[in-house]
Amino acid sequence: AALRYHAASLGLVGRVEEGRQAVQRILELVPDFTIARARRHIEFAMHNIFKTPGVADSFYEGLRRSGVPE
Repeated sequence: AALRYHAASLGLVGRVEEGRQAVQRILELVPDFTIARARRHIEFAMHNIFKTPGVADSFYEGLRRSGVPE
């Protein structure tokens, strides 16, 4: 989970190359990781911070910018 948040954060602040490196590591550990998979996981565990409007969308956008496939 920490790598996902790290990659998303790097993407959002414009440190895309570093974000892509984090995504590369994520994909080594979980080859089928996608935005859709992250979305399913977060929607299942909606008792967390992602219930706050805009937080989940920002997370997905950060992952996209860092190169996580849809």
